[in-house]
Amino acid sequence: MTGVAEAVTTGPLSRIPEFKGAVIIEWPQSARRGRWSGALHGCLTAVYDAADEQLIPAARVTVHAEAGGLVTADVAVFLGKDGEILRDPERIAAESDGIPAAFPFLVAEMRVRP
Repeated sequence: MTGVAEAVTTGPLSRIPEFKGAVIIEWPQSARRGRWSGALHGCLTAVYDAADEQLIPAARVTVHAEAGGLVTADVAVFLGKDGEILRDPERIAAESDGIPAAFPFLVAEMRVRP
């Protein structure tokens, strides 16, 4: 992962929590027809580590974009026995308890898959 940001204890940034790292969120193109025309589909959303662009298998992504603040995301990931985020689906099946844990991440980029 990209590391954990140090906590700031004074000033306007003191409300920023420690982040697990930074991510890139990528969506498929929106639906072009039908009842949900223009809507993005969550089932094909991908989350990548911003440092190495490796896929992070995520069970859920919640993006926060407050006016005047940073864009952040709560990303629910699967953890191994050592508490590290698992990226390999085979290791997720073998080592994870199947219950995702959510962590706050900074969002470095958001993009739509061409």
